[in-house]
Formats: sequence, C-alpha cells, structure tokens
Amino acid sequence: MNKIFAFLIVLLLSCGILRGQGIYKVTDYYPNPSDPATAVGMVIWVDPQSNGAHGLIVSLDEKEVPHWSFEFAVTGAVDKSNGVVNMQTMTAFIKNSAGKQSWEDYPAFQWCKEKTTGGLLWYLPSNDELMKIYAGYNGMNLGVDIQDWGYNNRMPDFESQAMKDARAAFNKKITAAGGKGFLWHEYWSSSELPEAETYVLSMSFAMGWIQNNHKNWPFRYVRAVAAF
Repeated sequence: MNKIFAFLIVLLLSCGILRGQGIYKVTDYYPNPSDPATAVGMVIWVDPQSNGAHGLIVSLDEKEVPHWSFEFAVTGAVDKSNGVVNMQTMTAFIKNSAGKQSWEDYPAFQWCKEKTTGGLLWYLPSNDELMKIYAGYNGMNLGVDIQDWGYNNRMPDFESQAMKDARAAFNKKITAAGGKGFLWHEYWSSSELPEAETYVLSMSFAMGWIQNNHKNWPFRYVRAVAAF
C-alpha cells in the first residue's frame, strides 16, 4: 500500500497537480486554497530567487472587453513592472474623481478587480508581467530562459518548433483544467504611457510584441494575474 501511495504522489507531482511545500515551476497548475483538488490558474512565472516558492499565476479564463477605457484621461497607472501598483493608482484615481470616473469606465481593470477565484488578489498585468505571461505560454521563465527581449520586439525564437509545441501543450493543459487557451489576439496591460491620455501598452500574442494601443481600440482581451 505504501508503494502505491508513493507512486500516486510522484504521478501528481509530475503532472503539476500537486506540489509539495509550495514549490512550483512554469506551467504547473496552481491549486485552489479552499479545494486543492481543483486549479485556479496556471503558474506562468517563477521568481528565480525563490526556488519555486513565489511567482505569478495567470487566470484560467479571459475576457474580451470593448476598450481599455471609455475615458481619455491621464490616470497615472504607468508602472511597467507591477500591475498591483497600477491597480492601486487606478483605485485612488477613481476615488478622487468626485464621481466623474468609475470602474465601469475602465472595463479591463474592472474585470480583474471583480475576480475572486480562490480568494486571491487578481489584477490586470503590467507590461513586464504580460511579457512573463507570454514567455510562460512558450514554456519559458522570463529572466532565466529568456533575457534579450525588449519593448517593440518580438520574443526571440517564437517561431521555432519547440515554442510552437510548448504553446500547444500549454493550451491543452489549461483547457484540461476547464480554462481557455490563449488566442492570437491583443491582450491589454495595465501600463499607461506616461502623461498620455490616449495610449497604453498591449501585447500581440501572435508573436509576443509589446506595442502602443489607443485606450479605446475595440475588443482586446484581458487575462488576470495573481502573485503567490
């Protein structure tokens, strides 16, 4: 019986369903804290200094939103590395608008803010966090497996067969957990261009290309992230 139990644990670990001591790798399922038998997201990036203990989860689902915002205003949400900071900035911006702004005016933020899956703090990813998502989608850990990739450039080797196979495997795995695979669409970041009323950063998931987009460009997609 002990041998059977040990085999099952090894199997679960290898499938990314269970990770002992909270140690994770890119493309693992992240378990629901209240129901560990189910996943709330996929591990998309692991902090290389944490030995697998900390990183980012991407949501299983996504949302097509009509615009990043319905308003042209300088929100101050310009942090490129941390979407939590942008969410805090947006919260203060709306609170201090004397009722002139609301979350409904910023549907990309609103969808992430209202997400409560697993009791986690979900938020709209920043520019750099979108890059982490796309790297993880390709089976890579940004900052470890990929380093030479900057703004307005395609992700290196995204057309290689290995990357294509990794993307197909990721979509298969996220779909198996009841989620939705990534599409070759534009995904919004939370990062506004400094002092810009009209432009924010988004990414094409066709090639991992960060670019400027009008805040009111229609029908882009949103994925939420949470830290662990």
